[in-house]
Amino acid sequence: MPIFDIVGDKVILKAEELAYEPFRSIYNNMEDKVLAQKYIEYIVWMNKPTSRYVKAYPPLDRERVVKLDLFGDAKYKLPDEMIEWERKYNELSQTPASRLLRSTRNKVEDVIKFFNSSAYLDTADALKIVSTLSKIGDVAESLRKLEAEVLVEENTSKTTRGGYEIGRYEIPVKK
Repeated sequence: MPIFDIVGDKVILKAEELAYEPFRSIYNNMEDKVLAQKYIEYIVWMNKPTSRYVKAYPPLDRERVVKLDLFGDAKYKLPDEMIEWERKYNELSQTPASRLLRSTRNKVEDVIKFFNSSAYLDTADALKIVSTLSKIGDVAESLRKLEAEVLVEENTSKTTRGGYEIGRYEIPVKK
């Protein structure tokens, strides 16, 4: 079940999604609603498979960039509860396809790190790299297909006000 839409560069908070824990507690228990919204946006930007940050940055870099963009400080100290809030968001929103996509992206990052760190190669390492390189096209194509599947999965479970489903070719627009 997708939680929170991203339209352009904004995370759209809807009352029905704010009814889920931990978002209800975050929003209702904080006096500063702007900060509460930023915490929720942080969770979405860091974890939603279709987030531009998830697509563009490996996990360690992503945290730094999202903190800088949202809070203006790459070393911003988040509340201790953030780990639990993110876990709950992932529990509510992740499907088997989106978990597989996350895992695949993490492994692709591992391959990139390996290639970037390989200064000296012996024959065995060179053969492993050649073998891996020959399969990277397949991995990249599989990743694109998996991303498309997750996007379709997110869009198929959306409804509009009144309970009507959004059509296949309709794009939700912020009003």
